[in-house]
Amino acid sequence: MAEAAESAPESELIITETDAFTPEEIAEWEKEAPKPVEPDPKNYERASYGAWSWRPGLVAVTDARFSGVINHGHAGITGADPYYGKIIEANKETGVRAHNGEWKVEAGKNVWELTVTTTTVAEDKAAVERAAGQIGKPYNSNFYDVWRRDKYYCSQLVWASFRDTAGNKADISLNDWGAAIHPFELRDHPNTKFIYRRY
Repeated sequence: MAEAAESAPESELIITETDAFTPEEIAEWEKEAPKPVEPDPKNYERASYGAWSWRPGLVAVTDARFSGVINHGHAGITGADPYYGKIIEANKETGVRAHNGEWKVEAGKNVWELTVTTTTVAEDKAAVERAAGQIGKPYNSNFYDVWRRDKYYCSQLVWASFRDTAGNKADISLNDWGAAIHPFELRDHPNTKFIYRRY
């Protein structure tokens, strides 16, 4: 695959979820990590235990089957002003955008909202501001090209927003530096904690 990637023009290089992940990896990710729902340790305004929160910089993950073929999931990040009450996400049809509405209503069967445990509230806000700065950029169809910053796929956008603002401590990918990033990796990472879950 590496030789094909080097010789193919970028406009023709499309790597799908089935190219990036084996059926076994996807099946394993479909099994949820055994994490409990816990209070958001960074929510100082009120104790929102087990409820959807709009605190800026939370990671949202769903098992939505947008491709209709496999359960590859989807990820986004809750917005800050002027995108408060929206989720910053990247998808194939629109690229990076601010999505109106709660995923708890519109997304797939299962929805998780996570906080990154290795960051501060200020770092979470910086991450979502960075994600918002990418609005309007196109979709990245090459799942292995996680280091590019001119286009994004959903979990790459979330991962890069935290990693580029808070550094290595905020790396919430289960892969070591460079492999494709799956939305369920964000959900299952030891540095994330469930604050909301819907089945």
